[in-house]
Amino acid sequence: MVGRDRRRYLRIAGRHLLSYETVARDVDSDGVGIGKSRNFSLDGVMIEIDRDFALEKILSLEIELEGKRVIVRARVRHRQKMPDGRFELGLQFVRISDEDLVFLSRYFHENIGNAS
Repeated sequence: MVGRDRRRYLRIAGRHLLSYETVARDVDSDGVGIGKSRNFSLDGVMIEIDRDFALEKILSLEIELEGKRVIVRARVRHRQKMPDGRFELGLQFVRISDEDLVFLSRYFHENIGNAS
């Protein structure tokens, strides 16, 4: 049986550098690091990083696209350990500025040929 893809948006393949930090309710951050995107859409991004986070964890991301830093907050919706020991996390955007959303939308539509 073939599973149904629940994505609402097309994804664009692309490896972009990013940094992340967990968003904690207290003053201590329990995770900071760097990684790469694998693909993204207008409502989320798939990333590769060196550590795992629980489902529903909120991360603050800075993603470099065409020399612009796009800043988002995103919730962990999918996680998987890869054979090399790194982790693949599927993140859903929960906060993005209007300016960054306009930029991301323009970038997405200019690169729609790489969509899956």
